[in-house]
Amino acid sequence: MKLLKFLAMAACIFPFLSCAETLEKGIEILNQGQFKKAREVLKPLAEHGDANAAYWLAYIQFKTAETLYVGSNLLQAAEGGNPWAMATLAGTHMPKVTTSYCNYLGWPCDEKWVDKAIEGWERLAEEGDGKAMYALLYHDPSWWQYIPSLSFMTPRSGLFLMKKRELSI
Repeated sequence: MKLLKFLAMAACIFPFLSCAETLEKGIEILNQGQFKKAREVLKPLAEHGDANAAYWLAYIQFKTAETLYVGSNLLQAAEGGNPWAMATLAGTHMPKVTTSYCNYLGWPCDEKWVDKAIEGWERLAEEGDGKAMYALLYHDPSWWQYIPSLSFMTPRSGLFLMKKRELSI
């Protein structure tokens, strides 16, 4: 009876473990520049609702000129909780982002993704994700209030751009 319970539990757990390995394997293949192989690994995962796989699939599609599908995969990833997809769909509404493919490629971009992306990065940063910590520092200008020479500026003000140029000279 114990063996039967163990086998039933193993049958439920192992498919999820293999999905996690498959996602990591897909990203590993992607990092080697093998887009076609990575697409073969990530596409089934994205079709089964994996938000991270959908984000990386969108990345592959963008890099390989399959831009017709990028917007829908980014939306799937954003709705699934991927903050990088959310930031991409925030377009130029995201602080420090000056160009976006939203208008040109017709992606479903919206300002609502800005706050959601920051919330997602905060959640990941609390778990120790260094890339999320960097994204928060880069995109969230709230820390500027602690620097007296920058406290009056916002990223969208002309003063910010002017002062930034003055400081770099």
